[in-house]
Order: sequence, then C-alpha cells, then structure tokens
Amino acid sequence: RDEQTNALGVGDTFTQSEVGSGTISYQNDGSESATDGFEFTLSDLESTSETHQYDITINPVNDAPTLANAIDDQTGTVDDPFTFELAENVFEDVDGDELTLSASLDDDSALPDWLSFDAETATFSGTPDEATSYTITVTADDGSESISDKFTLTIAEGNQAPTVANAIDDQTTDQYDPFSFVIPANTFSDDGDLTLSASLANDGDLPSWLSFASASNTLSGTPVRGDNGEINLKITATDESEASVSTTFKLTINFVLSADQGELSNLNFYPNPTDHILHLTIDEDMTGDIQLVMFNQSGKTVRDIILNKTHQSQVFEIDIQSLRKGIYLMKLINENTTSTFKINKK
Repeated sequence: RDEQTNALGVGDTFTQSEVGSGTISYQNDGSESATDGFEFTLSDLESTSETHQYDITINPVNDAPTLANAIDDQTGTVDDPFTFELAENVFEDVDGDELTLSASLDDDSALPDWLSFDAETATFSGTPDEATSYTITVTADDGSESISDKFTLTIAEGNQAPTVANAIDDQTTDQYDPFSFVIPANTFSDDGDLTLSASLANDGDLPSWLSFASASNTLSGTPVRGDNGEINLKITATDESEASVSTTFKLTINFVLSADQGELSNLNFYPNPTDHILHLTIDEDMTGDIQLVMFNQSGKTVRDIILNKTHQSQVFEIDIQSLRKGIYLMKLINENTTSTFKINKK
C-alpha cells in the first residue's frame, strides 16, 4: 500500500486496480536476507481462486558503519607514559563488515611525533613532551563507507625534577677535630619539599666516622687515625615524586701529627736512627692494648699494630727493616691518651 496505509499482513486483501495504479509495491525491510518471498491468492466474483508463490532475490547494499558510543576525552602528563585503548563498541556495522581504524589530528595532519596509534589493538601510546591539547579524529572504514569521531587529549605539566641551584663549596677539617657541616638551604631548587641524602660520589657508603642527619641536613663526625686525605661526597635531593638530582663536593681531612690530648710518659725509643729493629720501652703504669701507628711524611699509614702490655716495664721490638729510608712519625694510642715521636730510618 502507499505511505498512508499500513503494510499488508497475512490475510489482508487488495484489488487489481490497486496493483494497476502502483499502490501495491514491495520494499525490503533492510535485513541482510539474500532472498524473500510471499504467497497470494487471486479470486473473482464467482469465488474462483488460484494461489501463486513469488520468490524475490535481494541484492545486498552496503550500509555505512555508525558511531555507537562517543569516545571520552582523555588526559596525560608531560614525561609520563600515556596509553589509551578504544572501547570495542565505539563503532558498529550492521553488515558485519570488518572495520579498519585510523587516527589523525582534527585537521587531518599526522599525530604528534611522540604519539602512535596501533590500528590492530586500537591503542594510542607514547610519552608526552609538552603541555598542550590535541583534537584527535578516529575513523572507522568498512572499505566503502566510513564514520569518524573526535576526542580531546589534554596534556598537563608534569612534575619537574629538582635542580642544583648552587654548588657546594669544598670543605676542610683536621684529623681528630669534630667536623660538622650543614648543607646550604639554597643548594637545590624545587617547587615542593625535598629530602636530602648523602653518600660517597661513587654511591658507596659514607666512611664509618661520618654520618648524615636528614632532619637537619647535617654531615658530622670526627676523623681519627687513617682518616686523613680527600673524599668526594655526593648530596642527593629527592622530591615527593621520587625525581632527584645530585651534586658533589670534596672534603679534605688534614693529617695531624699529634692530637691535643694527654701525653704518655716514660716512653723510650732506641736506637734512633736505626735500620732494622726499633726498641720501645714503656715504663708507664698501664696495661692492656696500646695501638702503634706509623706514618710516612705524606701522611700514609705504613704500620698499624697492637702492642699488648702485660708488665709494668716492658720492651717491644718493632721491625722497620722493610721501610724506606727517611723520617717517620710514630703515634702511640692508649684509651684517650696519645703521644707522637719522630723516627729516623737509616
């Protein structure tokens, strides 16, 4: 029937004049069936009737894909990896055709260098390198027709790692002197709070005599025997996002011939000079371990031994035959008392 009349149903009647005037016609319902058919019965006024079956072959027509669910806008952060996979139900195709996806910027230009689109997995990925926004077009193509949708990708400024604002000056201290150094507050620059830590420049642990208090950002300790020389220290500042920066400086510990402590008495070295055995007589009323440390003129330790004194007056023999000729300093240490002597090796 025409548009003003309901479609014919089973058992409905129509006349020859309706067929002749073209008001009776067939229209496919849009399904993907390859065939269709109907049966009708002709009858005249004498109630004579005849039934016929008509089969119709339907030539399919491609239906364009459609947008089923809009793509949500996305956000990212500078220097943070970005990944976004399109939902499977963004596009649909009633014909069941396989859809090929592609992506570009809104002006049909290519995606930015940092951003890629994998059509097989429908996934965007990359690491943003600047704070900005993009309007991205995603297109689904069935081979003949296509449909597109757009979404906005906004890239926000990410966390900025701290920076070194001012180098730390090299520091100097003397052996046996208490050392304390507060890291200057203007060493590092950052918008947020920083936590400082200290290590050797090669990332090794601090020497046993030196410690770092992060609460006050203070290095402190007292270098003792063998601690003279130079050490390279590294201070690292870490922000709340675990981004960090480091700077290094040198700490020089000067060699000290003797400490400003009590002196051991009743000591005697002989012969001096000597080329082999040096005799050490200790008449001091002391017992237990006495540490003997010898240094060359460069401050390098060449002997470090423990003497076990068990008698009130005791003689120890020190073999220095293997040492080179020259002047050496010998330090005796007992509890909190020390004494230094000059030895001449022939």
